[in-house]
This record gives sequence, C-alpha cells and structure tokens, in this order.
Amino acid sequence: MENQPHHEKPPPPEAPPPPEAPPAPEAAHGATSPQPGGHADDGHGGEQAMASFGRDMNMPLLVVVSICSVIVVFVVIVLIQVLYYDQQQRQDEAKIYDRIQPEVEEARRVQNQRLNQVRWVDPDAEKVSIPIDRAMRLFVEDETRRRAQSD
Repeated sequence: MENQPHHEKPPPPEAPPPPEAPPAPEAAHGATSPQPGGHADDGHGGEQAMASFGRDMNMPLLVVVSICSVIVVFVVIVLIQVLYYDQQQRQDEAKIYDRIQPEVEEARRVQNQRLNQVRWVDPDAEKVSIPIDRAMRLFVEDETRRRAQSD
C-alpha cells in the first residue's frame, strides 16, 4: 500500500474545570479536606457528605410535595376505579337488557294476543275469555240496565 497522509482531527478543546465548592463547615473547624478519590483522610468523608446533604434540603417543602403527590396518586387511582366500575356496570346492563328484551317483547305479544281474543277458558263450566275492552263495555251496559230497572 502507498503511504497516504493521515488527516487527523485536532483534539477537542478541554472542558473548563468545575467551580470549586465552598469549604464545608467541618473544614473551618480543622477537619481535613477529602483526598483525591473522594475519601477524607480521617475516614469520615461519606458521613460528612450525607450530613451536608440533609442540611441543604428544604425539608418542609419536601414533605408538603410528597404528601400532595401521594394524595394526587390516590385520587387518580380512585377515579380510575370509579370510571372502570361504571363502564363495567353499563356493559353488564346492556348485555342483560339486550338478552331479556326480546324475551319480554315476545311474552307481551303472547299476552296481548290472549287478552284480545275470544276463547274458552273452561268449556265444561261455560267460562269464556273476551277482550278487556269488550268486557268493560258489557259491564257498563249491564249496570246501566240494572239501575234503570231499579228506578
């Protein structure tokens, strides 16, 4: 192969160093600063970091936000359950009424047919079923005749 010149990219510019953190309160009282690698030379570097972490937080605000978050999640869960059960009830009712409705309509049709026809109920006792409208007219006519005869 031939020797071709390599086009190398220049190295990226270095990132600026992070700003120096203010000294921890313990440093003012003679505590030593952490050594490279994040460990203090007295062996308590992790405890110091955790101690300062708790002091830097706004605990009342954190408690309020946490409680509000729990309440919002609870309300959302309850609303989802209410919507789910309402929809389930509507579907169940639709299934039941859709299935029963044709049966009810058929029963009403048969009943209306039986009520509106003349038929023998008991031929031996000479009992006849007649439509209710006709029965009411006959009853009124009989009562009218009976009152006319008694006057």
